[in-house]
Amino acid sequence: MSAARGPYQWMFWLGLVIVVVAGAGLAIHFYGRTLRPPEPRVQAVLAEALDEQFNPVRVVTGFSPDDTFYMSVRTQYVPAHSIITVSWYYDDRLINSQDQVIGAVGEVYVLGFELQRADDVWPAGEYRADVLLNGEVVGAAPFAVRG
Repeated sequence: MSAARGPYQWMFWLGLVIVVVAGAGLAIHFYGRTLRPPEPRVQAVLAEALDEQFNPVRVVTGFSPDDTFYMSVRTQYVPAHSIITVSWYYDDRLINSQDQVIGAVGEVYVLGFELQRADDVWPAGEYRADVLLNGEVVGAAPFAVRG
């Protein structure tokens, strides 16, 4: 019986080697895909106001001269301790910049930003709010003030 088993034994070992090599290749292929963290996502909208969780109450594309500017920034898959910055511009001149830090690892965070005019009213014209993630621009929201 051992003589009959001998000629086919090499086929068993060859098959086992093929299965192990193929399995290792598949594991490396899928392991590399699944362990890579998802790309960070940052979405920003201008709003008439923000609720208690910083979600937009009503999305807008412009403001009146006496309005407060509000922006809701929703982040997903952003690493802990990342810095989200909103830089406000009027006629391409920086008028204000605000930072917030993502405190802990989490799937979704919603951050609220607002800008009030300290004196008088906002001049009519074109404005822009840039959103930065760790110093890199990841979005921009152009808007206008109409009087």
